[in-house]
Amino acid sequence: NGDYAVSDFIDTDSNGNVIPVDLEGAGITWGNNGSLLDFAIAPGTGNGAGEDVSGNDNHFSESGLAANDRVSDSPTDDVELLVGNYATLSPIGPFITTGTHGVAAITNGNLYFDNNASSYLYASSAFIIPKSGKWAFQVTFRGPVINGSQNDQGAGLYTRKTTGMSNAATEGNIIVGWQGDVFKNGSAVDNGTALAVDDVVEFLIDVDADTIKYLVNSSLRYTSTSVGLGNGEDWFPGGYGYQNELEFDFGQTGYEPSDSAYLTLNTANLPEPAVKDSSSHVQTELYVGNATNDKAISQSGNSTFQPDHVVVKNRDTTDVWKDIDVVRGATEQLNWDHTTIETTEATGVKSFDSSGFTLGTGANGYNDNTENFLSMMWKLGGTASSNTDGDITSSVSVNSTSGLVRGTYSGSGTNNQTVGHGLGQQPDFLMVKRLDTAGDWVLIADGMGTYGDTNHRFNSRAAVGTGDNVFNDTAPGTSVFTLGDNAATNASGGSYMFWAGYSVAGFSRYGVHEGNGNADGAFVYCGFTPLIVIHELYDTASEQYLWLNDIDVNGDSRNYNNFSAGTTSSTAEASTSTINIDILSNGFKYRGAAAEFSSGSTFTMAWAKTPFGGSGVSQARAR
Repeated sequence: NGDYAVSDFIDTDSNGNVIPVDLEGAGITWGNNGSLLDFAIAPGTGNGAGEDVSGNDNHFSESGLAANDRVSDSPTDDVELLVGNYATLSPIGPFITTGTHGVAAITNGNLYFDNNASSYLYASSAFIIPKSGKWAFQVTFRGPVINGSQNDQGAGLYTRKTTGMSNAATEGNIIVGWQGDVFKNGSAVDNGTALAVDDVVEFLIDVDADTIKYLVNSSLRYTSTSVGLGNGEDWFPGGYGYQNELEFDFGQTGYEPSDSAYLTLNTANLPEPAVKDSSSHVQTELYVGNATNDKAISQSGNSTFQPDHVVVKNRDTTDVWKDIDVVRGATEQLNWDHTTIETTEATGVKSFDSSGFTLGTGANGYNDNTENFLSMMWKLGGTASSNTDGDITSSVSVNSTSGLVRGTYSGSGTNNQTVGHGLGQQPDFLMVKRLDTAGDWVLIADGMGTYGDTNHRFNSRAAVGTGDNVFNDTAPGTSVFTLGDNAATNASGGSYMFWAGYSVAGFSRYGVHEGNGNADGAFVYCGFTPLIVIHELYDTASEQYLWLNDIDVNGDSRNYNNFSAGTTSSTAEASTSTINIDILSNGFKYRGAAAEFSSGSTFTMAWAKTPFGGSGVSQARAR
């Protein structure tokens, strides 16, 4: 009875994701044969999931559904009802760097760990325990037999440093079924009574107090203290089994924490991110050059901003990477992939505009006719201001919301001089490039060897180096960074640019991780759907790679991205099956047999397309 448009049934959220419209009370006329199923009734009760609530009583018959097949999980966050996506076990492991356990089969909505093999297998969640607050989940030990090391199972929290799932070796905190013991970092810290089939273990995790309470069948078994939950590692729920099965419940099948102060692992329960709309601080745009003056590159994100830092690369040819920022001026360019001095390019970026930037005729890498380009834009703090926090005065443009700064200074040639960066907290990375003489992009990062000593050349394939007094072997502080007397950062009268930033939850992630020795590569948690990913293997000579969320390879927009552009070379974009990633709702996963992915130590820089979750944000999606 009546025609309806698609928009009567679906809408889009602030991220452009398709979401359903609430159809009850929406004035829809269902006709004689129409039905509306809201799945509010559990299977096995009355008409169950087949209950028609349109008023027509056109009920569907159930088949093969049990009561626990209905879960209160939703692909859209409802902050008021606290309904969103719950944690599940993830099939994209492995998550640990080393160890011999393989990944188990996961069934029943990715909540059931099923291992009938005569070998140890494991499974874990990709929903990382938040860095603060109280969180909870429960695990039922389903057996079928729990009577020794050959019928063994356990569950708890692990990190990427875990080297043994069955005793949480190196780093972790678990309870072992056949012993009933709690293990911390490879050693038993509590000798309990063996668990029985169908025993339920509840995990109450207090991140700020650094404790985990283990409740067995609602009774407190043990409280593990000084766990290390604040050590900077990503902690995630998981378990293992040998001819045994585990059933996880993160809240979607009825579990509620026994202590109301604890929350379930659900995107709607996550804290509100500092940057709700990533497009207000970072965007990427693809464009085709036309060799005409005053070509406008306009942002297409949910929000717009005047960019203060722009990077451009020709995707079709070997033109160099172009790096421009507001501190040095729109026409002053550096090249990511070269040591060359700063040069003036009047026909490149002409101006930073309110919602993008304007190009000149720009041959050789900005606006060549019919050629394809990528651009990346970051918001900083606008026009540079003077910073006198250090021994050497700097000019800085700081975005304290997104945790990024660009600045310039003049070297003194004197050891142990400081330069103000203006961030207000310690940066996770710092990069310096000399402007007036050829020089490397010198990078230091927290976790990359000794912070302040171990350094990497962002423009080079060479491995890291130490002992050259680039930053006086001193890690950056909350307001300044320290220089040695190396000409790469502090020649007398030399001109320098620096770039620094710290990770902002839900918006950016700068960090180090290890390869897992497997072509089915490591998952890297970011806390957001990545828009930009930069990968740098730093402990051996290697190319560095960049991926963008919005580049489809040969028209293929499936959930992987095997476009890569080497930031240490001016080569055109490439596509190869050995160097690609999955872009996921809360991070990315390496896919490929290339040594750069499967081994070694890597520093990555990533910025968000959308936050993973949290109050007041629309839910992230995998690519």
